[in-house]
Amino acid sequence: MNFETIFLEKADLQKFTMFQTLVTNQTQSLSITDLAERLALSYQQSYNVFQELTRDLVELSRQPAGKIKQALTDGAALNLSIDDYRLFLLNSSIAFQFVDYLVQGNQQSVSHFCGDHYISRSTLMRKTALVRSFLSGFKVKISLTQATFVGDEKQVRLFLQLFYWLSYHGSRWPFRALDFDRLSAQYRSLPSADQDPITASQERLFWGVCRTRMSRGHFVSLNAGFSKSIPQGEFSMTAVYPSKPNPNVPQAALDAETIFFYFFQQKTIRFTPPAASTMMMCNYLEQTSSPAAQVVAGLPAAVRQDSVGQTDPFEDPVLHANLMRVTAAFYLMEGNFVKQSDFFKPSLPNYMQKQARHTLSRYIDSLPDRADYQTFKRAKRPLVEMLFYLLVPYLRDFQWQELVKVKLVMETTDTVNRNIIDFVRNLSVVELLGDDAPLEQADLLITALDDFVDPGALSALPKRIAKFNWYLDATDGDYQTLFETVFKLFQQKLIASGN
Repeated sequence: MNFETIFLEKADLQKFTMFQTLVTNQTQSLSITDLAERLALSYQQSYNVFQELTRDLVELSRQPAGKIKQALTDGAALNLSIDDYRLFLLNSSIAFQFVDYLVQGNQQSVSHFCGDHYISRSTLMRKTALVRSFLSGFKVKISLTQATFVGDEKQVRLFLQLFYWLSYHGSRWPFRALDFDRLSAQYRSLPSADQDPITASQERLFWGVCRTRMSRGHFVSLNAGFSKSIPQGEFSMTAVYPSKPNPNVPQAALDAETIFFYFFQQKTIRFTPPAASTMMMCNYLEQTSSPAAQVVAGLPAAVRQDSVGQTDPFEDPVLHANLMRVTAAFYLMEGNFVKQSDFFKPSLPNYMQKQARHTLSRYIDSLPDRADYQTFKRAKRPLVEMLFYLLVPYLRDFQWQELVKVKLVMETTDTVNRNIIDFVRNLSVVELLGDDAPLEQADLLITALDDFVDPGALSALPKRIAKFNWYLDATDGDYQTLFETVFKLFQQKLIASGN
């Protein structure tokens, strides 16, 4: 379920979707009719939403309505980002305000909140229905009698980190009781502080969530797997929460909080070479024969029958580290957990490859029927989703039936065609057929008509085979059109296979 769908009212969601459509299409002008067609609205509905959107942007930007309308419809650049408008709408959302109130409100009370916002308790229940439904999937409830979160504190923390990150994206510090500059200086002094500014911003935000929850008496409870899975290195010896500033909190609770902060840092998927701390974590999990490491170790054999690449993608240290992060997170959280991908639903079935998912699903089913592997089996569907998303960049190294089979009907040994060969070969959804492969095996033929090609042979092929003419003086537009052709065929194959 999309983040905006959970927290925005229907009317605000329509305005946000229209604004997002206009901003992402700023190279072309869009009329009210165009917007109605793209957003599945009537002309009158589209006109009304556009008028309301304009009023919002006038209030937000302090610019004249005429200038705003012209910029929106003529494809001109606006000085407002999607994040700016999302936050503008969230600030008037009851669901957003109530979640923030549960985190930072003084003497939380549903009656006080409803009174301050001039709504009834039943209205609050209705306006928070989607967020409560989302959290129920992770066994977390929002109590409307006690005005608090009920459930695993670890899941609450992960949810709140994403709640504030997706709302603010680091543009504003959301915690009123924590000084940003002071916390940032403390973060930079940690041995595990990240140098990447985006990662550092996310970790500071999570630290703010943790400190705010702890200040109100909410502490994480860790299972035995956490202590067994954390390498006894420099980080675990350095307290993230030293006992002196927290004299009333037992040291054991602070130690658990330190371990959970380290867990958050290590579970985050990254597509850069793994740091020394990550390598230490992976090595430790392997040396201790962690079930998470065993699951990763068995993956290459499970998908070997589908492998066609000359190199083993599982030898890529980035892929290996991310696989370890994901499986360790599922193992330690004892099942599914709140993830950023839970807030984004693909609009097209680009990654819905049935054969690949079935292969991974069968592998999870084949794991030993031991207690320490049951977590993976109970959470099979979300685990398979995450494993598959990690494998998407390596699709071309596997033989999966939904890939678009492309044959180049041209002189492939000629250096003048090297650019098109490299372009096609680097598309992850493409299987490039060999020179001797029959034309009938292809889904798409890319032809250079100046090369010895019999037009009669091409016209006699089945109509299902698409053809694309290529020229030596191809422009960027030709590459874009070819890219769109390939992905259209890919989507057709996915739909045909029942995904």
